[in-house]
Amino acid sequence: ERAPGEGAVFLTSSSASEDSQESDELRGSFFTHAFLSGLLGAADEDGDGRVTLEEVYRHAYAATLRNTSRTWAGTQHPTFQYDVRGQGDLVLATLPSTGGGRGWLALPDGLDWLVFRDSADGPVVGEVARADRARRLSVKPGTYFVRGRGADVLLEGEKVPDTLSHSGG
Repeated sequence: ERAPGEGAVFLTSSSASEDSQESDELRGSFFTHAFLSGLLGAADEDGDGRVTLEEVYRHAYAATLRNTSRTWAGTQHPTFQYDVRGQGDLVLATLPSTGGGRGWLALPDGLDWLVFRDSADGPVVGEVARADRARRLSVKPGTYFVRGRGADVLLEGEKVPDTLSHSGG
C-alpha cells in the first residue's frame, strides 16, 4: 500500500543522554517490545483496525516509561523527529478483521497483561496495560500463556485464539 505522503520519520528508543535498556523477561528492548505490541493492536486506540504512526509512538513511549521506571537504570525516554508531508494519517499496520491466518486475544480491563508464545517460558509477544484502551492483540493461531497482574491479584493461564475473535477472561 502506498503511503499518503513523503518525508522521514526518526524514532529512537531513548534520549541522547540515556542508555537503551533491555529486559531478560522480554528477551529484548523495552521500546521495541512496546512498538511491536502496538503494531499487533495494543496501540489501536480508536479501534478502527488501523494502527497509525502517532498511535504506535504514543503507546511505545508510555509503555517504555512505565516499564523502565521499575529498573535500576531508571526511566528511559523515547524520542521522535518527523519531517512528513501529505494527507491523512500514516498507517503502519492494518489489522485483519477475520481470518487471514491470524487470531485475536482480547484481554479484560483492570489488569496489566503479558502474552507469551507457547508457554510461560516462551518469548513475550505482546503487552496490554491496564490503562490501554485497546484490549486485544492480533496473533498467529496457537497456544499462548497470559499473565494478568493487578494490585492484589495475579492471574495466569493458557489462551488459544480463534481466527474470528476471542474474548478473554
